[in-house]
Parts: sequence; C-alpha cells; structure tokens
Amino acid sequence: MHVLTVLDFKQLLQQWCELNNDQFNLYWPLIGGWEPWVQASYAAFVIHAYPTTNILREQHIYQNTFQRVAWLANDTAMEITHTIAAEIKCQSTENRNNFTAALDNDLSKMDETNIAPKYKGCVRICAGIAFENRARQWMLDHGFTPVSETKEISCQIYIFPPASPMPYDPNNT
Repeated sequence: MHVLTVLDFKQLLQQWCELNNDQFNLYWPLIGGWEPWVQASYAAFVIHAYPTTNILREQHIYQNTFQRVAWLANDTAMEITHTIAAEIKCQSTENRNNFTAALDNDLSKMDETNIAPKYKGCVRICAGIAFENRARQWMLDHGFTPVSETKEISCQIYIFPPASPMPYDPNNT
C-alpha cells in the first residue's frame, strides 16, 4: 500500500488543478456548487497516481458524529501520524459572499479538540479553491500556502501544526 505523504497530497493537488484549469470557469458558476465534484475527481486522481493508496470521502473523524471530513487518506496506516484528514471549500458564484466564513468554519472544525480520539494526531489539512482576489488574499492572510495559481483559480492549503511532536516528516512537506 502506498502511504500518501503531505508532499504527495500537495503535488497531486497542484497537478489536478493544472489538469482541470480549463474547466474551472464552467464549474464555479454552477448553482449548488461544485465541491462534491472536486472531492470525487481529486480522490480518483490520487488513486490513478497511486492505485494502492487508501483515500476515502466523507468520513467520520470528528467528535460530532454529524460532521464528516472531505478526504481521509491512509486510514489503515499503522501510525496515526501517517493518516491525512483534509477538508475542501470551493468558491462559487452562489457562495462567494460566505466562502471565507465557510473556510474559517472548516479551520475551527479541524481543531484538534474536535477530532475523535481514534484520529487525534493525524495530519490535518484545509484546502480552498477560490476565483475572487479577495478570497485568495484572505487565504494568504490566514496562513494558507498556494498550491496552484492560475488565471481561473487559486488553490491553497493550510496544514495544521502538529498536535504531537512531528506527526509528519517536516522534510517531506
């Protein structure tokens, strides 16, 4: 089984964004949003790159059992520090005014205190895909790192500080 690293996650997300860049302008105007497509498409892209990777969608990792995480990678890894839990928010014309608030909500939701005991110590990532400059800037101002910047979108991620010493290889981020 291939254990997806933070570096793998970032590089694959960048590649996925570049591959889909010509289509983003068709998705973000959709009424109802495009986040579920991103979740499924990126997960399939990861599996195509690493067929033995374990990446799941909409999994329960929070103490609030009504909440689910967008992606959960390496769920069967021997070490919890190799498990990656990631949320995604995608800006659309419909949610453009509350996109940053929703992203901020995901940041709060992913706080270590909200994670179920089984997943405490996992690597936590919050991703955002935005098309407006004010949303791009908000992500930068809140510690997000650009993964892909194109004429259509800005895809950025926030990697949470480790809950315990070195939950991932700092040389591999």
